[in-house]
Amino acid sequence: MQRFREEKGFTLIEVLITLLIIGVVFTPLLVYFNNSVVYTSEAGKRSQAIKLANNTMENIRLAASRDWSELDFEAKKNYLFVYIDKAKYSLLANDYIINLEASASLDLDEDGNEDGKLVTVKVFWDNKKKSIELSSLVMK
Repeated sequence: MQRFREEKGFTLIEVLITLLIIGVVFTPLLVYFNNSVVYTSEAGKRSQAIKLANNTMENIRLAASRDWSELDFEAKKNYLFVYIDKAKYSLLANDYIINLEASASLDLDEDGNEDGKLVTVKVFWDNKKKSIELSSLVMK
């Protein structure tokens, strides 16, 4: 019995307690890092959807300044690459859908002619579970 007490090293119980402490400490950290990757990915998709909506709205304004009839949109049509250049985007979601709507014709000077429209750009992703909406007044 004396021989075992003179040997240096860790007992099995010390090793098991150390592994338990490491497991208790590192498990929440792994969950935290996994969640942060998911949240960062979702934030990137949302940010890109906002950028798509912004660029689409700007190009609609430009197209309307050349030809006012450009503001007649089909319902349920995906306008994803109609008003923006596909080559400029590396899409983070593979199912972005852009729907456009022009409503609320305005006659500001009351001359009977349309002076502007309220244009709404809706960008959907993740099978239409998530979306953003951008509305702006487009003047003639």
